[in-house]
Amino acid sequence: MQVVLLVPAALILTLFGDAVLRIWSGNEEIVRNVDPILSILTIGTCLNGFMHMPYLAQLAHGWTSLAFYQSLVSVISAYTLDGDSHAGLSGSWGRVCMGHTQRGYVLIAIHIMHRRILRARKMGVVHT
Repeated sequence: MQVVLLVPAALILTLFGDAVLRIWSGNEEIVRNVDPILSILTIGTCLNGFMHMPYLAQLAHGWTSLAFYQSLVSVISAYTLDGDSHAGLSGSWGRVCMGHTQRGYVLIAIHIMHRRILRARKMGVVHT
């Protein structure tokens, strides 16, 4: 359900971020400097948003180790992109990288989670 709200907002900010910034700030210099950063941050935040429901399911079952190791990989990969030459852009790419590992979390770790705490759902059996 969260994807229905998250993806359209992310698409608008990614594709039309310059127009949104222009309407919001009215300053062309801000639009020119912030638009690339806004687009990258929006993509990273959207990718990160996909992992919240599975993460909450794991916490509800008291299983925190999978989320811990996933977060560890995210932080390490984000820090590898940290640089000084373009501080805003490198930080934005770090966010996308964290989102990228979160996407891997949704694609890979979600199957691990289903094997452990949501077996009936993985097999297509739904109990009411």
